[in-house]
Amino acid sequence: MTALMYKVVLPSWKGDFYYSCSPASNSLNYVVGEKTVPVFGKIFCFKSLKDAEDFMGTSGIVILIGEAENPKGIRMVSGNPDRDNLFWIQYKNKKSKASISILPAPKGSFVADSFTPIQKYE
Repeated sequence: MTALMYKVVLPSWKGDFYYSCSPASNSLNYVVGEKTVPVFGKIFCFKSLKDAEDFMGTSGIVILIGEAENPKGIRMVSGNPDRDNLFWIQYKNKKSKASISILPAPKGSFVADSFTPIQKYE
């Protein structure tokens, strides 16, 4: 199942792609018209434009409109981006012994298996 969702990203200095707001070691690249699939875990996105705009809060950040595959609401996020892989292990297996800090997800957060940007929101 795919749904129209919103992804908050940073523009590259080259201008031909965008990258996720997570630390560089976990960052994904996004190109309009190309499907992005994470190496591990899921891709964070928002169901509503308002929630994406509320999350932005900083100039220089942009919103991409695109198709998210298998979106699902999420209530918690990793409290330590350097340990995102452990967060996803814990997310996938609720009984996992992985123990990392977690924080409440921003309002309206979803995760998806992939994200294909259609256009930049203007």
